[in-house]
Amino acid sequence: MADKEKLPQEDLDVISVMSSEQGRRFVQRILNMAGTESDTFDIDPYRHANLAGRRGVGTTVSTIVQNATIDLYFKMKQEHLDE
Repeated sequence: MADKEKLPQEDLDVISVMSSEQGRRFVQRILNMAGTESDTFDIDPYRHANLAGRRGVGTTVSTIVQNATIDLYFKMKQEHLDE
């Protein structure tokens, strides 16, 4: 990780959340609810739009976490697999 003094506040916030087991569980729950690892296709165009929108938010959160602290992202994924 880079020198914490030089990181943007958003990255520092993400690192703070991801530094605890509770924070990693919370972020993983958000990603699960968003369906980031699910197919969004649905024959109903309104349901499809809803699922795609949720997934879009989840992938944005995932990207933010990965960019700020990839090592803690992988740790979160491993902890989720171990559950």
